[in-house]
Amino acid sequence: VKQALESVGDPQAAGKAKEIVEGMDEGDKQKAEEIIERYADSDTLSDVMEIVGDGVDSDSLSEVKAYLQENVSEQDQAELEELYRKYSEGF
Repeated sequence: VKQALESVGDPQAAGKAKEIVEGMDEGDKQKAEEIIERYADSDTLSDVMEIVGDGVDSDSLSEVKAYLQENVSEQDQAELEELYRKYSEGF
């Protein structure tokens, strides 16, 4: 995630992603990496980066969410949402 954000020139978002990842339990990191690896091909990353290319805001986040709902299994979505809730507090 950090590398993807850096590649589109958003160092602030990349720094925040790094901070969040560094604070994660090892087991949670592994779970997130396994899920991301299942879907993180060049087409998916390209599509998502195109959506957030003009910046991350509520509209682009809604578009990313809709895109992921179409392309990520319900179980993986639930696990990622659980991790998001667990680690998003305070950011």
